[in-house]
Amino acid sequence: LFARSITRRCCLPSGWDGLNLLAYNNSVYLNSDLVNHSNPPLQYYLAAASFWLLGESDISARLPFVLISIFTIPLVYLVVVVLTKNKVLALLSVLALSLSVPFVLYAYQAKYYALIIFLGMAFFYNAYTLSAKKGNLKIVALVASGALYIYSHYISFVVFYIAVFAALSIDLAVQRKRSELQQFIVGYLLSGFSIGMLFLPWFLYFQPFAYRAEVQMPSLMAFISRLPAQIVEGISYFNHHNAFPVVLLPLLLFVLFRNQRSDNVRRVLWMLTILVFTYLSLMGALTLIIRADNPFTAVRFNVV
Repeated sequence: LFARSITRRCCLPSGWDGLNLLAYNNSVYLNSDLVNHSNPPLQYYLAAASFWLLGESDISARLPFVLISIFTIPLVYLVVVVLTKNKVLALLSVLALSLSVPFVLYAYQAKYYALIIFLGMAFFYNAYTLSAKKGNLKIVALVASGALYIYSHYISFVVFYIAVFAALSIDLAVQRKRSELQQFIVGYLLSGFSIGMLFLPWFLYFQPFAYRAEVQMPSLMAFISRLPAQIVEGISYFNHHNAFPVVLLPLLLFVLFRNQRSDNVRRVLWMLTILVFTYLSLMGALTLIIRADNPFTAVRFNVV
């Protein structure tokens, strides 16, 4: 509906296309002009471009996101090769991704899921190369991927930005690469500032939180009481939506790397562990923040 309104009524993702009105959650996503003020618009403009080229249909709505998901597969291969210099591990990673139930399901949905998976990988790759070598083009690539990411889903980007910074900074600090660490921190923070400035006009104009219910931080006791149930729900969600049960992942890692003598691979594993743990912890904490008796974010953001 939002993509159709862009093509028919020109330019803005409206919840009213002249015939249909989006009334989900009492139209909480719409402002007084019936324009979607809540969700970043990249997903809608991408679908609208497909409508303009191919006509309106379910296939044309989903096609851009399917193509982006296909491009994600070689990107994952590239990232793993750059990180580990191990092509076998890269092939295993691509195989695991291709068999991932969430990845396959999200690939053909006309929403931001495919975008943030691809752009998350691209952003991490650009950040990692920035930490390894100097270059203004690397900062430009990082800003470009980050800007597209934040216009796909700003909450996910902010959490991922923090997680990537933590993982790469700790990795460089452990290696005692002080000059590279300083260079990375300056370049990364400068890139973050640039991304924020690019996102600020949309944020100020549409004010995504202006029409929302008040956000309430839980008390310490409420936080502690809900935490076990949240952990159980998260593990259950992972296990039911992945081809390989999460509880068996430590065993899989042990089997794959029990004979691994490469310090680089072990270093990369620790770095990625910090990245994933930081991201899941922050996103998990956000699910405990209550907004109008509903979680601020859903468990599915952790899976994505």
